[in-house]
Amino acid sequence: MSEAMGKIGALFMGEKVPVPYGIDDMADDAIGLLDFLDIKQAHICGMSMGGFIAQTFAIKNPGRTLSLTSIYSSPGSWKDFQPTQEVMENMLTPTPEERDAYIEYTMKHFKLIFGGGLPFDEDFHRKLAALSYDRSFCPEGVIRQSLAITTQKDRTSGLEKLSIPALVIHGDDDPMIPLAGGKATAAAIPNAEMKIIKGMGHAIPNLQAYWSDILDAMVNHMGNWGIGGETITARRKRGK
Repeated sequence: MSEAMGKIGALFMGEKVPVPYGIDDMADDAIGLLDFLDIKQAHICGMSMGGFIAQTFAIKNPGRTLSLTSIYSSPGSWKDFQPTQEVMENMLTPTPEERDAYIEYTMKHFKLIFGGGLPFDEDFHRKLAALSYDRSFCPEGVIRQSLAITTQKDRTSGLEKLSIPALVIHGDDDPMIPLAGGKATAAAIPNAEMKIIKGMGHAIPNLQAYWSDILDAMVNHMGNWGIGGETITARRKRGK
């Protein structure tokens, strides 16, 4: 058993263990990137773990956040918004190192979390799993990210202090992060907009599954909140 996997086991047993990095560190990486690119303000969007990071970014840097979009995420408190037992058991199964075995392992995971609203696209997900393996096969990195997730702080009190436009998107058939996590996020942020997509699980949005639902909601949301009070729509009309 790797050291990182051993730490996950210890966390499940209620022990406190040091982790390589946390959600706050990744949010700080994002602000560091904006600083490097000399971007003063941005619309911040995150999906799944990215939602944890996006929320943390907004809490720590409200003046840099034009709007926040949190997609099938939660306000933290990982123990309160856990995956189903079947998904949890699959996630704790050691990742195969051989390419074909890895693809089949990943396909099973994709199917478990996809939700029942649309047919599962075998070809799309198989290609995605293969690309993932070929680009960067790093199971230890995935475990380190899991450590960051399981040790994240409850952000509810920080979200309650936000005064920025916020959109929360969640599927009503999500076995990875339950709909309750999205509802808790929206309830915490003052005046947040909530969009629930029927039948969607913890799916990877693509042109055949939920992409238009999510894109339209984000464009409508961000279009109302531009730089310096000017809407994105107005800036487009000026050719900016």
